[in-house]
Amino acid sequence: MNKILPALLAAALALPAAAQPPKIKTAEFTAKYCPKPTADSRCSEFTVSRPVFADQAQNAFAENLIRKMSVTDGLKTLSKAAALRELKKRVDEFRDNEGYPRHQYIAEVSLEGYTPHYYVLSTTDYEYSGGAHGAGDGGSYVIPRSGKPVPLKLADILLPGKKAAFAALHRQGMLDYYLQEGGKTRQELEADFDDKNSPHHLTDEHLENWTFDKNALSYTYGTYSFGSYIDTPSFILPADKLQGIVKPEILRELKAYREVKR
Repeated sequence: MNKILPALLAAALALPAAAQPPKIKTAEFTAKYCPKPTADSRCSEFTVSRPVFADQAQNAFAENLIRKMSVTDGLKTLSKAAALRELKKRVDEFRDNEGYPRHQYIAEVSLEGYTPHYYVLSTTDYEYSGGAHGAGDGGSYVIPRSGKPVPLKLADILLPGKKAAFAALHRQGMLDYYLQEGGKTRQELEADFDDKNSPHHLTDEHLENWTFDKNALSYTYGTYSFGSYIDTPSFILPADKLQGIVKPEILRELKAYREVKR
């Protein structure tokens, strides 16, 4: 017994600190503009939000993601005052006989989850400037919890020579999604995936849209990223199907994945 307890204590102390839930705050502001007259009683808004890490390189990475978004084009600084100036400029430019239109802009980087060695981030780049609906874009990034925050690419997580096998799994996941949605046969879907002139043509670029999930890699495509506005396929590739294709150390990270509670 005396020999076992020291061994258990040593094992507990050997657990990496990175395995603990991250202590991360959120920096967020919303600039509002409520000019009169307007056909919409709601104010125009510009929201910017990002996680605040203890590591300054990670903060710079998240801030750079915000700056690259289309909705933040024109902002000299990521401040509420700058967002309000830009919001007023955009809304005033589109004033018509009915008054001022309502605009909404969202530039957001969120911490979705974590593993012992990685953070999982998502982005929202959304604009509504009138019409039936807004337009948005988004992405996912898996970055190390220590060291340079360089996002993982597909090549970083695959075993050598396994890209074709992974692409086959991805294709099957996409096929299963659309078969469940209905509307087309398997043969029609397969033909679309292979047709270079089809909006559903599968390319290597579509393989890079993965992110970490619990015991899986997950895929979610936003509007117009694969097909039309209403095409938003989403599916997972379970870890048991990734054995022998994805690196064992990455499979261990997937097993340890935890979603951030909001």
